[in-house]
Amino acid sequence: MRAKAEASFQAALSLRKARNFNSAASRAYYAVYQAIVAELEAQNYRPEQIDPVMAEKKAERDPTENERPEKWRHSVICGYKALGEVLHLGYPERDAVKRAWILRVKADYEPDDVSDEQLGKVMDRLLHILPDLGISV
Repeated sequence: MRAKAEASFQAALSLRKARNFNSAASRAYYAVYQAIVAELEAQNYRPEQIDPVMAEKKAERDPTENERPEKWRHSVICGYKALGEVLHLGYPERDAVKRAWILRVKADYEPDDVSDEQLGKVMDRLLHILPDLGISV
């Protein structure tokens, strides 16, 4: 997953250079999302250990079904438990992840486009977080 995070961030840089700010915002967010997932899994966490919704789904699943891995929900990845309690990221880092998520939602679902200024602020902050999560930028 770390390789995917690195590739996503490199894609964000390329897309920004090409002035495709919406796609760059999406890739920048996914870079930090993938980095967080990689770090949580490196520490042997699974979604159902942090996310009550996933724990409930796993508990309700028929045990005779093939085991399928639970997925990491974006709201959990951006939430305090994963970022603050488990990964021990401080407020500035947690806020940067949240802002990357908000910008990705704007890029993908809202009529207004992401600006270079908005994207630059988020990407600059991610440049400081990603190396702490084991991602080369």
